[in-house]
Amino acid sequence: MIQLKLKLKGMPSPRPRVTRHGTYMPQEYLEYKKYLQTYFSVFKPFSIVPLRLELLFVFKTPKSSRNKYPM
Repeated sequence: MIQLKLKLKGMPSPRPRVTRHGTYMPQEYLEYKKYLQTYFSVFKPFSIVPLRLELLFVFKTPKSSRNKYPM
């Protein structure tokens, strides 16, 4: 069994921006997406065999939140 712990800061996918000239995604999001693609391209040799993946996301509770749990 191979176990990896990655410390990556998550970024939610923003809504596409719409202007008179067309629709586009914010540049910051596109750069983050490209970074993740290059980061995970290292694991491409493992894609030949069946793979089981478990994900655990850990978030800090916002300080100014009235709600007990973050959205």
